[in-house]
Amino acid sequence: MLLQGAKPRKYGPNPGFTRKRLAKAERKRIEAEVRAERRARDQARPTAAQVDAVLDTRLVAMARAREPRLLADGWTRDGEHWIPPGWVRSPADPQAPAIEGAKEIGDSV
Repeated sequence: MLLQGAKPRKYGPNPGFTRKRLAKAERKRIEAEVRAERRARDQARPTAAQVDAVLDTRLVAMARAREPRLLADGWTRDGEHWIPPGWVRSPADPQAPAIEGAKEIGDSV
C-alpha cells in the first residue's frame, strides 16, 4: 500500500500501464464490442426475399379490404382491372365485354 501511494504508476492498480497504453487497450476493447454489435445486427436483418414476402402479403390484404368498398361504390372488375362507375370499354375494342347499366363515354348523366 505504501508503494502504491509513493509510486502509483509503478505499483498502482494497473502497474506498467501508462495513459497511452490504457487508451490503446480501451480503444481495442470498444472496437471489438462495436464490431460484435454490428455482426449481430446484420445477422438479425431480414433478407430481401423475406421483405418481399411480407410486402406481398400486406398488399394482398389491402386489396381484399379495398374490394368490397369499390364494389359498393359501383365499380366493376374486368379481370385484373377496375372500371369506374358509368364507364365501359370502347365498342371498337373487339374484346370489350358489355357491362349492363353502364353508359358510353361521353353520354350525359
